[in-house]
Amino acid sequence: MEEKELVKQFIELGVSLIECGSEIARVETGISRILASYQYRDISVFALPAYMIITVTLKNDEVFTISKATGNHSIDFDRFASLNQLLRDLEIDHLKAIEIEKKIAAIRSVEHRKSLQVIGYGLGACGFTGIFGGSLNDCVCAFFIGLAVYGINYFLVQLKINRLVRTFVEAAFIALGANSLGYLGWCDNLDTLQIGTLMLLVPGLAITNSLRDFIDEDYLSGISRIIEALMIAIAIALGVGLVMGVLK
Repeated sequence: MEEKELVKQFIELGVSLIECGSEIARVETGISRILASYQYRDISVFALPAYMIITVTLKNDEVFTISKATGNHSIDFDRFASLNQLLRDLEIDHLKAIEIEKKIAAIRSVEHRKSLQVIGYGLGACGFTGIFGGSLNDCVCAFFIGLAVYGINYFLVQLKINRLVRTFVEAAFIALGANSLGYLGWCDNLDTLQIGTLMLLVPGLAITNSLRDFIDEDYLSGISRIIEALMIAIAIALGVGLVMGVLK
């Protein structure tokens, strides 16, 4: 029974890593190494951005298979680092299933201060606007639009709106907000302000992970992630295009 419970916790760890933004190769290789260190046989670990399955042979020669779908993906590097460290530690420290469950639950329970997340959105928009050549006025406007984007995203997440719709709404808001500030004369470079703020929505990690998956010959995962990135890019374009079309 303990053998099966351990596998259940290992797939929980793998799914948690995927949800935090981990590349597929890290999950498959890491979980396979843990299973081998726990003396499982005939190990098969298969993961996709939306799904993971593990098949092993137990000590009594029983073949055990378990699968689990991933939940909402939310990029969280602090959580990812903690889960990744646990992944490495389990190769050496053979904890029991209940201990692993507690560690995963503890990592998942850590919440970032919302005030820091809000400021991060503002500084991100402000920073990208500055990088693209925006003036001080543009950066200040971008900062406040970034704060508002966080509020909209938080509200839509609470309503369980899917990511594509959220991205469309946020892109439309950014375009509307930037044009409104431009109309009021508060920003100097409307295009720079829009582009800098829209960088908050660009799926950079999905694109990066898709390329890493292709390099690791995880073509199915790579295609899945690149399609996700393309769909998000289309949602951004539609949101901005709708507002620009209406205003013009």
